[in-house]
Order: sequence, then C-alpha cells, then structure tokens
Amino acid sequence: MVGALVFMSPAVREKIPTIFETINIPVEKQPEPTKPEPQKQHRQAATENIIPVKPPIAEPTTGFRVPDIPIPPTGSILGPIADPAPPPPLPHVPVFKGSQVDPRYAGTLQPPYPPGKIRSGEEGVVVVRVLVGPDGRVKDVQKVEAADEVFFRATAEQAMKRWRFTPATSDGTPVESWRTMTVRFKLDT
Repeated sequence: MVGALVFMSPAVREKIPTIFETINIPVEKQPEPTKPEPQKQHRQAATENIIPVKPPIAEPTTGFRVPDIPIPPTGSILGPIADPAPPPPLPHVPVFKGSQVDPRYAGTLQPPYPPGKIRSGEEGVVVVRVLVGPDGRVKDVQKVEAADEVFFRATAEQAMKRWRFTPATSDGTPVESWRTMTVRFKLDT
C-alpha cells in the first residue's frame, strides 16, 4: 500500500507523513504439545496379524473442501473416448462406359472401295475420330490419318450414313463420346 501511496498524485503525497513509528507486538508463545504417555501394550498371540490403524484425517478448518470427482468406469480421467468422426465421403466418380460398335450394324462398317483406287490398285488405311451421340448415331467425323483423301471421304460418308454404336454411358445415362476407328482398304488378289 505504501508503494501505491508514493505513486499517487503530488497533492496526496504531501499529506503522507515521512516518519513512521514501529511498534513491537509481543507474540504469545503456544505451549509445546505434550507427548502422550505410551500405553502398555499387551502382546497377543503370534498367530494373529496386527494391523496398525491410522487416525482419521481432520477436516480443514478453513471451510474449503475439495469436491468429490467421480472417476469414470473406463479409468480415464477425461471420460470415455468417443469414436473418431467418420472420414468425409469421397466425391462420386461416375461410372463411364465407352461406346461400342452395335453388332447389328457390324457389316456396314467397311465403306465401298473407291472405283478409281481399284483401277490404280492402291490400298490404304484411314484412322478417324467419330463423335457418337446419345442415340448411337455418328454426329461428326475427324481425320486423324489417311493414306489418301479419297479413302478418307469414302470413310466419312459411310460413317455418317451407316455406322451405328451403342452409346457411351455415364452412370447408365447415354452421353456423347469420341471414338477412334481404323478402316483398311485392301484389294483381294
């Protein structure tokens, strides 16, 4: 408190006396506790077990008492351990199945051989990408590789008119998809 008074405003500090008088207060001495006289113990037979009994612990006089805390049956101070939270669900990945050639139209895949190429005896290979619609029909044809432009035109015309597919599906629903097809033009000799 004295420190707080020292740092107070100057008006208050002027009223604080600078001389302090100390008074010694005599402390009464407590009488030393007397030791109880040891009582004579009677010896019991050696066959009996002697268990010393501790005196009960006196309640504190301050009025403060530690509350009883129940111990959980699991033996853990924190209580039972809860199951960990389940992991978040994985995002749904749709099941995709690509388009396939419809077996009913397998005989219509080979385009007619261009007559000019038959006369010249030329053979060739054409690789195309076709866009198969949800109805199984070809919607677009793109050239990937062609031995000759005439072979590509014959293949594209046949694909748009006659090729049929079972469409690709995403979770069972028909969808558009691209498919690469190879057509060989070979003369029988």
